[in-house]
Amino acid sequence: MNRDLFDESKKEGSIEERFRELSEKIAGFIEKAKILKDENNKLKTTVRELQDIIERQKEEINRLKNDRSYLKREIEQIINEISSIDI
Repeated sequence: MNRDLFDESKKEGSIEERFRELSEKIAGFIEKAKILKDENNKLKTTVRELQDIIERQKEEINRLKNDRSYLKREIEQIINEISSIDI
């Protein structure tokens, strides 16, 4: 039993094995971090694209509202002109 406590080859093997496992875990975490960073960048790009689409749609809505107001005034004016004509 005492022999195992002082057997350096078993301790080194154990330390080397732990170091290898730790290195593999670190490499795995680094790879996951890279993947998550790429996904984050893609999502940011998608969000910017969607924000641009929303902004363009807001502009289109405002343009349509202005067109509607213009047409409403024109129609009201035509109705008033027709109403004023004596037939």
